[in-house]
Amino acid sequence: MTATTHSAHEWPEIDGVDSADIREQLRGDARLFMRLMRRLVADYANLGATLAAADTEGWSVRQSLAHKLKGAAGTLGVTKVFDCARDAEMAAKARNLTAYRQLMACAEAELGALGGKVRAADAAVATLRPQPSDQPELPGDTEPVDLAAFAALLRTQSLASLRKFDALEPRLNRLLGAEAGEALRGHIDHLRFDAAAELVERCLGSASAP
Repeated sequence: MTATTHSAHEWPEIDGVDSADIREQLRGDARLFMRLMRRLVADYANLGATLAAADTEGWSVRQSLAHKLKGAAGTLGVTKVFDCARDAEMAAKARNLTAYRQLMACAEAELGALGGKVRAADAAVATLRPQPSDQPELPGDTEPVDLAAFAALLRTQSLASLRKFDALEPRLNRLLGAEAGEALRGHIDHLRFDAAAELVERCLGSASAP
């Protein structure tokens, strides 16, 4: 299928988000991009409370929180949040609590500002007419699903795997079962590509076991 991308004025440019690479990976799918941005904002809407809880858990939890935020922000090109989270992770490694708290507060403030920008951009994207590129490339229902190839794509951490998942989800649910399919959707929605790949690989291993 030949994809038609959104024109430059239709793609939602959001201040503080470097989305050039993302636009290419998603093949101009503005609606999928906004879905990912909404998920990022929602996932860290209660970052302050999460930070307070992390204070009772110790340095490994603080470092893990910063690392996960850094990964999600970096994947979506949210540069200021990425910078704050990256430096916070380094502060956690150095056991510098003052710097860690300041940097995570910086990330929280940036995410708060991002939420308003995402809502504004979302309203604009909602007015766009569907484009061919908005739809995943759907293989024929009888075409076999190459689970190993899908797991390998997930391992690349590429956003292209999101479009592939959207195309394969109904058949993945049938192959993996409802419970594993739901878990896989959760990993994909939260950009946990390695966890998603591990789940698919486990299912693949179970299917090939004698």
